[in-house]
Amino acid sequence: MSTSGDELPYKLINNIPVPLLRSRDDWPMWKEYIEKTAKICGVWEYCDPAIDEDEHLEQKATLSEPTFNAVRPDACSITDLDDADFKKLRAMREKAIDAIEELIYASVSGKYKKYIDFETPYYQLTALDKFVSSPSADDINAISSEWLALQQLGEKSDIQEYVTRWKELFKKCLDLKLVDGSQDEALGKSLMDSQDPATMWKALQFQSWFVKPELSEFDTDDTYTWGPAPELNSESDDKSQKEDEDYDDSWTSEAVEHSDDEGEDTFQTWGQ
Repeated sequence: MSTSGDELPYKLINNIPVPLLRSRDDWPMWKEYIEKTAKICGVWEYCDPAIDEDEHLEQKATLSEPTFNAVRPDACSITDLDDADFKKLRAMREKAIDAIEELIYASVSGKYKKYIDFETPYYQLTALDKFVSSPSADDINAISSEWLALQQLGEKSDIQEYVTRWKELFKKCLDLKLVDGSQDEALGKSLMDSQDPATMWKALQFQSWFVKPELSEFDTDDTYTWGPAPELNSESDDKSQKEDEDYDDSWTSEAVEHSDDEGEDTFQTWGQ
C-alpha cells in the first residue's frame, strides 16, 4: 500500500530528502534542518528568528561584507577586492537566502502556508516560531474545561463557607493592623500552603501575610491562644456518652416520691 507524499516525514526536493513541517511536533527537527542548511550556505545569521528585528536589519546591511576569500580564493585581505567582487558576494548571499526561502515554502504543509507569506526566511521563521510557541487550541480547550470544573467546585457550600469566614477573619486582622499584603494574595498563599505537608494549616502567627505583634503587648497567660485549636477527644466523649446511657436514675424517682410523702405528713401534723 503506497503512502501519499503529505503523509511522509520527508519530502524529496531536488532529490534531497527534506523533513516536513506537518505539526508542532515536527518543529524541532524541521527547524534544525533549516538552520543547518542555512549555516552551510553561510546565511543563517540573516535567517535566525532568535534575534529581534532591529538586529536582523543590521545583519542584513552586512550582506556585502566579505571574508578574505569568499569571492576570490587568491584574496588575502579586504583591500584585494573591488566593487565587482562585492557585488558578486552580495548576489551569492542573496541567492542562498532565496534558496532557503524556497526550501521553507516547499517543506511546510498546507495548513502552515499562511504563516510563511513573507519575502525573507527571517520573517517566515519568526512567524512560524511565534505560532508554534503559542498555546494550541487543544491547550486552550483543556484549561478552559478545568477552569469550569473549578468554578463548579467553588459553588459547593463548604468551600463558600471557608472563603466567607476567611474574608471575615482577614477583615478583623486588617482592623487590628495585623495584615501585610492584599486579601487576594493572602488567600491564595494560604491555600497554596495548605497543599504542602510542611506548611499545611500553619498557626495564624506563621502566616506570611500576618503581622505578629510584640508579645509584651499581651498578658503572658493568654499566649496559649497562638497555638493550634484543641482537638476533640472523641474517645473521652464516647466514654461519657456510654456512662450517661448506663446511668440508673430510678433512685431519684423513689426519692422524690418519698420526699413528697414526708412533706404531706408534715403538713398534716402542722395542721392539727
